[in-house]
Amino acid sequence: MPAKLTGMSRAVPETGEEKLFPIDGFAIARVFAAGALLLAVRHWPYDYYTVLRWAVCIAGAYGSYRAFNGGNRTWAWIFGSLAVLFNPVAPLHFTRKTWNLLDVLAATVLLLSPVVTGNRVRRADRCGACAVDPAPRIPGPG
Repeated sequence: MPAKLTGMSRAVPETGEEKLFPIDGFAIARVFAAGALLLAVRHWPYDYYTVLRWAVCIAGAYGSYRAFNGGNRTWAWIFGSLAVLFNPVAPLHFTRKTWNLLDVLAATVLLLSPVVTGNRVRRADRCGACAVDPAPRIPGPG
């Protein structure tokens, strides 16, 4: 019998126990990146901001990949925008005040994304096949 999904909780198939937020590697990466972004409003050595760019860029790129494969184009664009904004290879340069605002907004997006989407950013199944539904069949004559 498939696991019953209700709102933000998910039944664990083995025990039937409900978990509020399923924890996976992406959830941990989002929390880590959001925490680092919120800490970034203080003054740190330049290396901190370099590591921060890598962490947020990777989380954004992977989130975009997962959302795109799950058919959620809006969140694919949102996560992709975070990846471009915090890109460490070709960094964008803003004033400190602007970066503080962007850091807080990006942290908010990362922390609220599972709540807003209901954690429906589907991922590919265990064998690596794409999770996107196939194209609908159009009935033909006869």
